Amino acid sequence: MKQFNALAAALALSLVATAANAGRAATTQVSLLTPVTFAPTTDPRAEVRDECKMGEMLETRVGDALRHVNKGPGTTTDPAQGDVLKVTVTTIWGARGNSWTGPKGLALEAEILHDGVVQRSTKLHRTTFGGFWGAFKGICGFMERDTIGIAKDLARWSRDPKFVPPSEDVQAGDSPAAPAADGPASSASAATN
Repeated sequence: MKQFNALAAALALSLVATAANAGRAATTQVSLLTPVTFAPTTDPRAEVRDECKMGEMLETRVGDALRHVNKGPGTTTDPAQGDVLKVTVTTIWGARGNSWTGPKGLALEAEILHDGVVQRSTKLHRTTFGGFWGAFKGICGFMERDTIGIAKDLARWSRDPKFVPPSEDVQAGDSPAAPAADGPASSASAATN
């Protein structure tokens, strides 16, 4: 009987420890590393990047999404402090103007760093025609719409490494800067209409 009680107690302690570790893993807070960086490939669209304040837009939207899912700070400037999400914008495409000038898109690379060491990474892009009011929006309205979708995807990806956003790509016409629809298995892409 004593052996049974000892075995039951050991099993109970094991279950409690497992539940505590699972709870700790589920509450890992990921913060966005600021400032958001831009690859040299975005230089040809520097006017859109500057006019729309793309860095600030991404910091606000992604930071807010991370703050919402993690119940934490959302952003940080220290890459070696816990888990951080580093975002590098690789492509900005689409003609200026409203939906009549075609879709507008944004592509980026994201990495989750733990104490400064890359744990995992993905590539992500969003393309939009601006939605119902697209004919009345300018390029910054389109970029805002892309950024909102990317923020939601990154927040979910930061919590679930197996998450892959929908890949219903809207191609950006003949734009040579548009990312390819195919990519490595860790790559994620999505689009909004």
